[in-house]
Amino acid sequence: MRILSLAFCLAANASWGANVQLCGEEAGAANILQPWEAHSRTFANGRVRIAILDTSEPAAAAFYLLVLSPPRDDFGQPSCQTIGFAPGMGYAEMSLTGLKATYDAGTGLMLDVASAVHNPETSLDEPGVLSITLNLATGEISARDIGS
Repeated sequence: MRILSLAFCLAANASWGANVQLCGEEAGAANILQPWEAHSRTFANGRVRIAILDTSEPAAAAFYLLVLSPPRDDFGQPSCQTIGFAPGMGYAEMSLTGLKATYDAGTGLMLDVASAVHNPETSLDEPGVLSITLNLATGEISARDIGS
């Protein structure tokens, strides 16, 4: 167990900064946290939607942020990306309560989402903020974790 904890901590430190990836199986509609109204928001006149996903497992890293955004593909579908803590791992907790959203034409849409990462050494969830910037023209997302 100690080796697993050490491996998790090393992976967490190496990946501190969040992991943005194209949507995979974690992005299924059944994983959108209920009620949808409380766990999703739209921005940029409806062109951008975010939603909290709950994959149930692993329990200490089950929450991801879903981002649907421009640019749209040839079939009119938005770009679909998820943000987790590390490859194959989400966050221990995530909430849109207190969400901060700003827009700067030179930078893009900036969102701060409350999150927490499970620390296996202490068995506690350490609160923080997932800070993302979305370029509306390219769909590029940069994300980083900010400790509390």
